[in-house]
Amino acid sequence: MSIFDSERNTVGYFKELVSVIVPVYRVKEYVAQCVQSLLKQSYSTIELIFIDDAGKDGSIEIVESLLQGSNVPFTIIRQPVNRGVSVARNMGTAIAQGKYILFVDSDDFLSESSIAELVEKAENDDADMVFGSFVYLNNGNIEASHWTYTDADVASNFPLKQYVERKTIVMPWNRLIRRDFYIESGVRFIEGIRYEDEPWSFSLILRAKRISFVKEVTYYYRIWDGAFMAGSQLDEFRINSMYQHLNNCTQESYKFDIWKYECFRTWYAREIIAFISKVVGSCMESAKKNHFLDKVYHELRLPQKELDRIFLYPVARRLSFLFPKYMWLTLLVKFKKFKEFLSKKHR
Repeated sequence: MSIFDSERNTVGYFKELVSVIVPVYRVKEYVAQCVQSLLKQSYSTIELIFIDDAGKDGSIEIVESLLQGSNVPFTIIRQPVNRGVSVARNMGTAIAQGKYILFVDSDDFLSESSIAELVEKAENDDADMVFGSFVYLNNGNIEASHWTYTDADVASNFPLKQYVERKTIVMPWNRLIRRDFYIESGVRFIEGIRYEDEPWSFSLILRAKRISFVKEVTYYYRIWDGAFMAGSQLDEFRINSMYQHLNNCTQESYKFDIWKYECFRTWYAREIIAFISKVVGSCMESAKKNHFLDKVYHELRLPQKELDRIFLYPVARRLSFLFPKYMWLTLLVKFKKFKEFLSKKHR
């Protein structure tokens, strides 16, 4: 029987092929644990797709040496130059053959039963996407994350609500995605930007009809100094990426008629304020700050009622004529941070 055929599992669901897509870039110290966790999966009907993003530190050679002695089908795509994780993931998706796809970061690793639990949940709940619980691995110590599910987190036919309530992660890993749904969605990672997860995740969640959750820990996310997400550097590049996410939300809100949902408008208002806070608190020169704030007020679809519920926002906006351009937003952010400081101090 070919690996592309279905075979009956003892627990009653079909063992469909899962395509695991792993971009590899400068993870020499950790990639072996990632590969070994994939080779040790209790669910054997998988294909592994590794994309070498030209890290040139020997990482892909470690991957290849571990795979050569295994019985698991694999593909290694070698890129001559570094093109970024978005390109790598899109390349992996283009050649995937499985019923499901699963993204894994090459410095992280999976529990032994991870894929089995995700597939069983997807099959039983007829879900387009299944999210697993995950924990952090910080200097060898396991730390809990917000995304650890319980029996109360059941399958949902309203994925947007779970998204705005932060039940679903924005990162692409640790979610099993039905491949035909993914292909038909047309959603792909935006190439050439960092923090590409946010617009990708939001657009995908809007197109999903049903999502589900696994309460068991299926993924270990490693925190280390070389990990891109480990230090949140506030710079113009990050701010521009955040704005692209907000603009994508505006465009999708027209396309999918989600403006009618108060939960979305409330979440979106908070995202806008968070973005404004990033801009105001950045080290950019005033002209660039004003450029991004102009974009907020002239290009985004503003949920004014929900913005007016945010601490001092309506008061500051009404008094804006008293201050130089956008100075009222700077003062609002400072007041907001001072309020948060006081609340923490008196807990």
